[in-house]
Amino acid sequence: MRKKICIATPVDYGNFGNRLQNYAVHMICKKMGMEPVTLAVEYSFVCGKIPKHRILELIHTFHIGNLISKANRLKSINKSYASWLFTKETIKTVYVENQDELNRMLTQSAYFGIGGDQIFASYWNEIVWFSMFPECDPNSKICFSPSFGTDSPDRDYLNKIKPELLEIGNLAVREESGCRIAKDLTGKNVHRICDPVVMLSKADWIRAVARKEVSQKETISLVYFLGEYQENYFPKVENEAQKNGWCVIDVSRSSKSREAACDPLTFVAYINSAECVYTDSFHAIMLALILNKRVVIFERAGGKEMNTRITELVERYNLQNCVYMGNVSLEKLGTYNIDEANKVLENERASADDYYKQFTV
Repeated sequence: MRKKICIATPVDYGNFGNRLQNYAVHMICKKMGMEPVTLAVEYSFVCGKIPKHRILELIHTFHIGNLISKANRLKSINKSYASWLFTKETIKTVYVENQDELNRMLTQSAYFGIGGDQIFASYWNEIVWFSMFPECDPNSKICFSPSFGTDSPDRDYLNKIKPELLEIGNLAVREESGCRIAKDLTGKNVHRICDPVVMLSKADWIRAVARKEVSQKETISLVYFLGEYQENYFPKVENEAQKNGWCVIDVSRSSKSREAACDPLTFVAYINSAECVYTDSFHAIMLALILNKRVVIFERAGGKEMNTRITELVERYNLQNCVYMGNVSLEKLGTYNIDEANKVLENERASADDYYKQFTV
């Protein structure tokens, strides 16, 4: 009988990368011989009172997903519904509403998964109050590449979580900057391991989207922005597409297009079919690399500079020619040494495998 592992991670139905990293964590756990379950905490409410996942359950129960999809005013609900349905079908998830329910889940588990994504960021750490399973056996805690989300977390926040970090037997994080933060704070040896999506190979992802392949009638370019569009971004993308005879598919968080309401695996299928991916998303960049696609990287709107995780990614994979700086045409951007990137991916997987092997059942 497989031993159960409870996973604490952000659950955001409006973010493809968030759902895909959680999916990858479950695949890693199954490969390790474990039975994974994600413990989710609702953070999004409809009318300030009704948990969003309850609304999504009702949509599913009463078979009104198709009706919702035709109402432009409800596009955001339709997007969330597609990701919620993907989660329901592929990622065992239990919503935790109180400490008693959490304790019941913990007593049934042999291992405790921390992350991935930005579970060490103050925002998510406060929402997922058990994010580091403070009362559990330190040597039964497995880090699935959690991130602080920044290279300069608030010092008061770090002092607050220091006791919990000290209670993780084999501490590991996603970014080099996170390693430095955790080591300086705890004095512990800290592993750096790749994001969970990297642990699935190109063949794995293509196999996963085999039933989700998108139409090949037109050559496409894919746009996926988590931040708001900056005025000079989208026209340039459309201009390059027009020159090349490509159809632009926009699945951004703020997009109201029909395609934007796709599920996370269809999103991967779009990346696999695209001539080029234009994005400000860490996970979209990673999936483009895994699938050997041209990618143009934009700064996230609302930030003064490219965030830490993407800056490190650009350096690790030599993607300097993929970064849009506003002073060159898009046609000159997006190419990189695919063979070199594939070697880095393999090294990343091997290093993470060494970390995970100590927990394999």
